[in-house]
Amino acid sequence: MVMSAHSINDKLFFSNQIPSSLPRATLTGLPRDNIPFKGVVISDDMQMQATTDNISFEDSVLRAIPAGNDILIFANDKHPDPLVPDEVAALLSEEARKGPEMLELIQK
Repeated sequence: MVMSAHSINDKLFFSNQIPSSLPRATLTGLPRDNIPFKGVVISDDMQMQATTDNISFEDSVLRAIPAGNDILIFANDKHPDPLVPDEVAALLSEEARKGPEMLELIQK
């Protein structure tokens, strides 16, 4: 198992505003296609500042799975919200209903 980090490296990606835990090139391209890593990728806390400062909650959740994260972590500690699990499930469910790619990724 490896944990993806929300670090930002403008040398690796087109935008220096996107944490490395969200582009597909980082989590699928580097470890899975090049190494090849066959284990589980777990995100760092999806509510960390590197993510929340630059990307909406909804967008970060919807980018994280296609990027290659198998498990998403939500510490939900800075501004506790008991609805976060329901919101994440609703976002992913809605996206899975819209298209087969997300459904296939979630079912893996």
